[in-house]
Amino acid sequence: MIHIDVDGKTPHEEWVQKAKAVTQQLNEAATIEERHKIIKKNRALWGKLKQWLLDLSHNKCWYTEARNDSSYFEVEHFRPKKWKDNTFEGYWWLAFEWTNYRACGNAPNRKKGAFFPLHPDSRRASGDRQHFVDDELYALLDPIDPSDPMLLSFDDDGTCIPAPGCDGWEKERADMSIDRYGLNSLPQLCEGRRKIWKECRTIIEKLKELHAKNQKTPTASCRTKIKEKTKRLLSKLKPDQPFSAVARECLNASGYPWAQKIAALG
Repeated sequence: MIHIDVDGKTPHEEWVQKAKAVTQQLNEAATIEERHKIIKKNRALWGKLKQWLLDLSHNKCWYTEARNDSSYFEVEHFRPKKWKDNTFEGYWWLAFEWTNYRACGNAPNRKKGAFFPLHPDSRRASGDRQHFVDDELYALLDPIDPSDPMLLSFDDDGTCIPAPGCDGWEKERADMSIDRYGLNSLPQLCEGRRKIWKECRTIIEKLKELHAKNQKTPTASCRTKIKEKTKRLLSKLKPDQPFSAVARECLNASGYPWAQKIAALG
């Protein structure tokens, strides 16, 4: 998972106006059954934003950072539009709010489903208390929050784990998100991350040798090779590359100050 910056981004005006009109219908509906019918009737609307949302993530799943490893993409409602039981109606008023959409593979979408827990001390928003949304202490990590992806890390075998130093509620959030987004459920996901880690580690160790050689006997040839290897690592940190967060973690985990500086530059 990496941060998906949505600040200043807005879908085209025609879509926005249609979504506002449907949301108005939802707010005016008298029963939850009526609202469900309105949502079902207009469900094609959020699908029209799929490519727009994928453009924001460079055609990668917002949760796994994979292109193909979690199957085809869907538009997922971060706060579920319907609830799993009769204890709550769901966030129906956000069914056509684009800031509640996340583009993800169908596997994470299916596993997450209508699961949306809050901290035990948090109050939940509802149809007649919609403004409480901003005060909710939600558990699942959200890629549009720049601090949330920082709570995840990776092992050299491609396993997603809570970031070092995570404790208490933050660790609970990381563990729950790893499980509910299925970040370790698909072998191809772990294999894809393991491959990136291995590639980066190989380049890092070669760079270590080149730096040592250049310190002892500086040459233009050695300097050129250092430049080329550094560029290769920087390219793996670009947001359009799959598992760029894994590449960054590999650099930081190396323990080499120069590698950590490369991670900070990417």
